[in-house]
This record gives sequence, C-alpha cells and structure tokens, in this order.
Amino acid sequence: ESLKSRPKDWLGGQAIEVMISHPHLDPYFIYYENEKYYFSVAGATQSLSNFQDYGEYRSNVSQLLCMYLVLHLLKSQGKDIRHPEMSFSHNRIHTNVVAYVERLNNWYPIQHSSEESDSATERKVDKVNRGSISISDVIAMHESSPA
Repeated sequence: ESLKSRPKDWLGGQAIEVMISHPHLDPYFIYYENEKYYFSVAGATQSLSNFQDYGEYRSNVSQLLCMYLVLHLLKSQGKDIRHPEMSFSHNRIHTNVVAYVERLNNWYPIQHSSEESDSATERKVDKVNRGSISISDVIAMHESSPA
C-alpha cells in the first residue's frame, strides 16, 4: 500500500527481505523498508560489533514480522498458519531493489546483489516488461535472495 504513492520510476534498495518458512506451505516473503537502518549499515565502519548489532536488528525485525503475518492472516482471512516448526530467514544488505513492473502493474522486489552493476535492476525489469523473462526469474520464490 505504501508503494502506491511512489513515482513509478522510483527504485527502493533499502528493503530487508524476510522469508517465513512453514513445513507444509510455500514460503511467505515480507519486505520491510527502513532507510535509517540501511544508511547506517551502508555507511558504518564495519566492525564486528556493528555486524552483530545489525544482525540482531534484522533478526528482531524478522521475528516481529513473522508474528505480524500470523496475526494478519488470522484476522483478515481466518487462516491460521501457526506451526511449531515455523522459521524465518532474512537477506543481507544490497540484495533487493523494489521496482515497479509496468507489464504486471505492480511493485516487485528484484534481486540485485552488490556484485551487479547499478543498472542491473532496470535491465531485469525491462526484460520482464518485454516478456523475455518471467518475474519469477528475478525475485525470490523459495529461498532468500542470495547475498
């Protein structure tokens, strides 16, 4: 919902991707944007203490988003996905850019690793818009985006 007010050419690379795993269901993916966190990580002196703090933050956010998902699905759809073996995993920084895909008339988290050029997301979206690749080729479907 928050993306609807964004210009269609906006590219958001500050998303944390959280994959909620359930032993009997396909995974759920949640994308959480926190620019302050992102810029802190991207510009921070990379000490072991910082990595531990950021990792703990991502884990805490992931746990809260997992709880939110369970409650949201229960309230909005009457679907109870609680299971003792539910788990979550999250990506690291620089692995997704949220982009609008004209062909699909919606926003998608495009996998974009730090090893790729700055224009990788635009090229991937262009290929989806032309129909030469599927959106499932450039988003996480069954596991977290590669770091």
